Formats: sequence, structure tokens, C-alpha cells
Amino acid sequence: MATAVVDTGYIAQAYSLPEATITSLLDAPTIEQVKELLAKIEEKAREFEDAQAEKLRTDVELETAVRNGNARAKQMKESVEKGLRDVEELRKKLSAEGVLLALMVMVKLC
Repeated sequence: MATAVVDTGYIAQAYSLPEATITSLLDAPTIEQVKELLAKIEEKAREFEDAQAEKLRTDVELETAVRNGNARAKQMKESVEKGLRDVEELRKKLSAEGVLLALMVMVKLC
């Protein structure tokens, strides 16, 4: 039966343990070594859980910021469009009044 190859160097580095400890766990593990490894695994698991929770908080904050930004952009766009409509309406009024004023001047001249 083939045995799986274990990268003891990688495990030692990942869990901040001496490589000799990991190697001896494969050959003749002691209770202390197993406890030490399990304590390191627990520590890494908690770090991972904390990182996941932080990622979730960050994702929620990002989504909130994007939604708020989109809402502000929409509000500003609507405000600009209303301003443009008001300007166009005023231009039409001024143009109509200018034509009316020109007609009044022409009538007075006649």
C-alpha cells in the first residue's frame, strides 16, 4: 500500500512549528507534540474564522457604499436634468418675449 507524501516543511512553516516536530509526529508522536500541533491548528482556525468575519463586514460595507454612491449619483443626475429642463423653459420664455417685444416695437414704428 502506498503512503501519502507529506510536505513537513510546508506544514512546519504554516503552523510555526519546528520541522523536526512535524517529522517526529509521523514516526513516533508524543502526546505533547500532538497537543502542540492541535493548539496551532486551533489558533490558525480562529485566525481564519476572524478573517472570514472581517471579509464579511468589509463586503457589507462595500455594498452599502456602492448603493449609497449609486443613489447619490442618481439624485444628482435627476437634479441636473431638472436644471436643464428649467434652463430650456426659461430660454423658450425669453425667446417668446423677445419676439413679442420686437413685434411691439414694429407696431409702434408703423
